[in-house]
Amino acid sequence: MGEVARRLHDYLHEHRDGRFARDAQRLQHLCGRVAHVDAAVPDAGQIWRAISELKLDHFDTLLIETAGGLATLHDLGQDATVAVFAVSGGDDKAAEYHTLLKSASAILLTKIDLRPLVKFDGQVFRNDIRAINSSAEIYETSAMSGSGIVDWLGWLDRMRAAKALSRTRGESPDRTTDKFIG
Repeated sequence: MGEVARRLHDYLHEHRDGRFARDAQRLQHLCGRVAHVDAAVPDAGQIWRAISELKLDHFDTLLIETAGGLATLHDLGQDATVAVFAVSGGDDKAAEYHTLLKSASAILLTKIDLRPLVKFDGQVFRNDIRAINSSAEIYETSAMSGSGIVDWLGWLDRMRAAKALSRTRGESPDRTTDKFIG
């Protein structure tokens, strides 16, 4: 597991009581640098301006997060797309965000500990995903219990390692791995 992944894993286990960070600045101590875009649905220009403030040669992983409207984002040169859904949002969200799912390399289903409390049919959710994208990997996580976090961080670490390997070989970026937006 990479250093950032290890620190995030440790952070989640230290804060299981539910007082999780709610904004980018509270996560900065884990990552070293956070750039915030003040927009509900940022456009490519806003994202690129924020990225230009970062010294990218100091990073091995860059996460771009946005909420809602994800399907309208254009290619930003990213390596993978991660579609993030919460059990609390309902089992119909995969079908609703079909454009996002088409380009996703991975699907992250969060708040799985809430299944007993909300109407969520996991089979309906998975069937909708598979009808749209049969190759995306699906990770189910609970920040409260830590369930699935190690597997999810392992995927991030494998993506980072594959990118590092291609750089050391002098290969051009493999754009067939889709985009990375989470």
